[in-house]
Amino acid sequence: MLHFNDTRACFAAHMGEWLMEPKSGNALLSAIKAGILDREVNNDPYELRVIGNIAHISISGAMMKGASKFGGTTSTVKTRQLIREAKASQDIAGVFLEIESGGGTVAGTKELADDLDSLAAIKPVHAYINDVGASAAYWVASKANKISMNEMGQAGSIGVVAVVEDTSGAYERQGVKVHVISTGALKGAFTEGAEVTDAMLAEMQERVDDINEVFLSEVVIGRGMDIDDLREIADGRMYNAKQSIELGLVDAIETREEAFASLQARIKLNSSRQSLNARLSQSARR
Repeated sequence: MLHFNDTRACFAAHMGEWLMEPKSGNALLSAIKAGILDREVNNDPYELRVIGNIAHISISGAMMKGASKFGGTTSTVKTRQLIREAKASQDIAGVFLEIESGGGTVAGTKELADDLDSLAAIKPVHAYINDVGASAAYWVASKANKISMNEMGQAGSIGVVAVVEDTSGAYERQGVKVHVISTGALKGAFTEGAEVTDAMLAEMQERVDDINEVFLSEVVIGRGMDIDDLREIADGRMYNAKQSIELGLVDAIETREEAFASLQARIKLNSSRQSLNARLSQSARR
């Protein structure tokens, strides 16, 4: 039976556009409907974890702008703060970004990816996919200087999805007819209990397609891929580690420890090059 004042059900029906792998999305949707997950922001600040001269930043669970008070999500806003802190710190030489996420909301994803891109331009960033790096999580990972994953990991689900529930029939069966009085055909679209029209669905499809074009273009820039090659594989499928290597989605299959050591080696090499360049520059001035 429908409860017309159930705000959780209303929110779940009209969450907007998502960058998320279907299995993860369905689990999140079920949690929202059950009331065990909401969008209340947890104001406890994230703390930047530093190992030696490397900052460790995690993206785990569903990616949302605000963190759930029940846990199991990553706040893109708070993660951006950590990235900016790592960028500004003179004591941090690189960032290890560990990802275990099926993706999340469109809102907040590009901003997080842009901040990571800015960081990767001045300090090495290694994105490590631990089991799953899908959709929004992969978008962010694509901005790292290197992406690797564990042998049983999966990456992909490149694309955008929006789910709309037409509850008008269910409302009418309970004797309720919803009238939307608005100033335009699409103003008030997807109101709970109102009929979902073809025009509404077409407009939603256009929005989803527009967002997807941004998604694809950002991955192309981050990974240096050909747009046509990316379009062929960007149909929402997930790819195992071997396939991800072959398709150019990731650079290496390795353990978490190996990935961290790889970043340490890159930082050491960069430091050696900088020292050499400094000495050469000093000699040239003499």
